[in-house]
Amino acid sequence: MVLKGIKLRIYPDSYQKELIEYNFGANRFVWNNMLDMMIKRHENNPDLKSLKAFDLNYILTTFKKENIWLKKLKAPVYKFLIKTYLKRIRDSLVKNVNFHDSKVRSFQNKAINQNV
Repeated sequence: MVLKGIKLRIYPDSYQKELIEYNFGANRFVWNNMLDMMIKRHENNPDLKSLKAFDLNYILTTFKKENIWLKKLKAPVYKFLIKTYLKRIRDSLVKNVNFHDSKVRSFQNKAINQNV
C-alpha cells in the first residue's frame, strides 16, 4: 500500500480569516467550559457516571442559549468537538493520562522546510 501526500496551501481573505479565528475561539470556549464543568462535577460527586455524547449535546444547547455568539457556527463543528472530547476522556481513563488540559490560544508549530 502506497501512501501519497498532497501539499495544500490556502490564502484566505479577511472574512475567511475572521471565520477561522471565530471557529477556533468558539471551540476553545466550549472545550474549556465543558472541561471545567466536568472537573467540578467529579470533585463534587466522584461516584457519578461520566456524561455521554447526548448529555453533552444537551448541555451545549444551554451554552448556546447563554452565549448567543456560539450560534454562529454549525452543529457538525460542535458534534466533532464533543466526539473528540469524549475520546480524549476515554483514552485518559484507559492509559491513565491526565486529560485536564485546557485549550489555549497560543500555538507553536515547528516548520520544516517552510511547511506548516
